[in-house]
Amino acid sequence: MSMKIHQTLLDLERAILAPNNRANTDFLMNILTPDFLEIGASGTRYTRANIIEHLRDKPGFDGPRSVENFFAKPLSEDTWIVNYRIPETTTQRTSIWQKRGGEWKMRFHQGTVEQKSKGLSH
Repeated sequence: MSMKIHQTLLDLERAILAPNNRANTDFLMNILTPDFLEIGASGTRYTRANIIEHLRDKPGFDGPRSVENFFAKPLSEDTWIVNYRIPETTTQRTSIWQKRGGEWKMRFHQGTVEQKSKGLSH
């Protein structure tokens, strides 16, 4: 695995979690693909336009967020999947990143609220 790609994707995920970037239309237009899809922790589906409008009104965070257990794996040369945990929100996050025009862009994201463990682990 390329540690450089791993670090780049971790840095990009952290950038998206920054409150000032979450409400920044230009930042989001640049980092999200036109066909971006998110399935939020509530189960709501968002397109790029939906999520930009939603985050402009409610960035969703009242402070910094930490990234724990970051994992990145290639699906192809230019497509990677990442998974991590945000302890402040007790959510698992999964994103698919694609390299387009020489830059990494987020194509898919899902946030899932953690449930109490029933003995299963990974």
